[in-house]
Amino acid sequence: MVKRKGLDHMYEQVFETIPVGLFLVDKEHAIYAWNKWMVKNTNIEAKEAVGQQLESLYPEMVSPRLGWALEQVLNYGYPQVLSNILNKFVIPIPLEKRAYQDLAMMQQNVEILPVSYDKKNMALVVIQDVSAKTHLENTLMSMANKFEKSSLIDALTGIPNRRCLWRELEKELITAHREKYNVVCCIYDIDYFKKVNDEYGHAAGDEVLISFAKLATAVLGTNDSIFRYGGEEFITISTHLPIKEASRLPNRLRKNLEAMSNHGTVNKVVTCSGGVAYWRPSDPPITSEMLIEQADKELYKAKESGRNCIVMDGVIQTPVKLK
Repeated sequence: MVKRKGLDHMYEQVFETIPVGLFLVDKEHAIYAWNKWMVKNTNIEAKEAVGQQLESLYPEMVSPRLGWALEQVLNYGYPQVLSNILNKFVIPIPLEKRAYQDLAMMQQNVEILPVSYDKKNMALVVIQDVSAKTHLENTLMSMANKFEKSSLIDALTGIPNRRCLWRELEKELITAHREKYNVVCCIYDIDYFKKVNDEYGHAAGDEVLISFAKLATAVLGTNDSIFRYGGEEFITISTHLPIKEASRLPNRLRKNLEAMSNHGTVNKVVTCSGGVAYWRPSDPPITSEMLIEQADKELYKAKESGRNCIVMDGVIQTPVKLK
């Protein structure tokens, strides 16, 4: 059987050497004991901490949740757990510079347990450093977000891709139905693009696609978006505009493209054709697939009409004047 004195010594050794933060607080929130982990990580010696209230060591910086939790333990004997998910940290302990670029303070999981010591009801505060775990979670989340973003961007042109189009157009149509505004879709096809590839090579063809994407991005308005649909096809989505102005952006883009004489190493005038479809709040509900299918039919009519034109409702649209 271990003698009481030896047992007390063993408990003291455990208290001092355990690799977590431990400190005892009495009913007045005065610190009764402060272990070596706390000394190392806070740079506050035990003799400086003992007898002080925690709030005096960290004025206005201790989590309010900690004060409430201490009261629950000291007054009612209810153990408390403060997760870093909600609280991040309860005591501000700065991390070493550049330890984790996304974290300035040690992230902590805290348990507060009721204990009876020296004939007094006290609270034992246990602090576990979970900064590495939090950093890993943040890194994985950041990687997931970057992967999600990259999966929605066309690698060649840097504009949103087909996958992004389906997602955004479906959401736009739902919102437009609820808030009662027009949605316009135009499909563009680079005219005779195969000839560009055959004459100049596929790398040059890529330059034409990049040039078109940059040109389109430059003329987009606040309520316009552009997507690469696939191959030499692009789609613009415009909202909150009168249907009589539905062909304004497509024709402006078409005319600006025609006015360019070179696209990277391709010294050649390139044109495009476009088909416009639209949905109005007075129309029956429509899916993104149906809207794009309608625009594709208009594009076919534009090609049948000799290319280098924009067709809507089966009619070639009058070009807008360049500003």
